[in-house]
Amino acid sequence: MGTRSLIGSFDKETRNVTASYCHYDGYISGVGKTLLESYNDSDSADLVAKGGYLSSLSNDYAESKSSAVNSDPAETFDSYRDFIDAGTECWADFLYLWDGIEWNVCNLSGEKSFDKLTIS
Repeated sequence: MGTRSLIGSFDKETRNVTASYCHYDGYISGVGKTLLESYNDSDSADLVAKGGYLSSLSNDYAESKSSAVNSDPAETFDSYRDFIDAGTECWADFLYLWDGIEWNVCNLSGEKSFDKLTIS
């Protein structure tokens, strides 16, 4: 069974969130840790968020894309609320959001709010 996640990037100009679905290892010690280790700047964050479907996310983005079993494009949402609703609709467990400075995470089994992503 996959731990599903959406990986998004917030656009300050349009106020939209663009996000890609990731099917496996979506928990904080999986996708969250990989985002902090390998995609912790705006260019890298946008690459992952805007690149489309991922089966899983590794430290090598090209490898992650080449192993994807689906080719769905990234989706754009008009607001944080729409992003959260989309995560709920696709049964995601976690949402990750690059805010232009740092990664934030929302555990959809909790309060459905974003907190700074940290690894303990």
